Amino acid sequence: MSDTPTNTQDHACLAINLQHECVLMKIRRESLRAQASALRKQAKATKVKSDAFAMRKTAKPMSDEAQELKSKLIKAGKDFLTHAEQAHALLTKRMPDGWCQWGVVKTRAYTSCLAIISVQIARIHPCPVVIAATLQNLVNHESWSAHTMQLLATTKAHAKEIPTSN
Repeated sequence: MSDTPTNTQDHACLAINLQHECVLMKIRRESLRAQASALRKQAKATKVKSDAFAMRKTAKPMSDEAQELKSKLIKAGKDFLTHAEQAHALLTKRMPDGWCQWGVVKTRAYTSCLAIISVQIARIHPCPVVIAATLQNLVNHESWSAHTMQLLATTKAHAKEIPTSN
């Protein structure tokens, strides 16, 4: 399989996976920063200089790894937005097969999700969680229940929370 996806599903899934990786990296980064900070505070309170030096020496790689994760997080965030934009472009260009039998509510729900993504992408600081949840809903549109369709159909384009397709 090539490195550049040509399928809408591929772009959407890549964007969703990148958002998941970003969340995991952010959690790991915060954990490392907290551990390093705790070690430095403990080193300040330690009376023996050799122990304090060892604590600071242990904290330094943690801080460095947290900084590396920050740069990876920024790159992954940019990649996420790129794939989300490409998925949105493909999703807006062509409706899924069988859409003409959907009915008004499902069509409205689908177009509401597309509107949410376009509004988020146009923002200076888009919310990746909202974009990923909306892409997840669009990818799983076959499994929407009547209740989910109703919720998505009434969701505004500037939504801060997205109903999930359960």
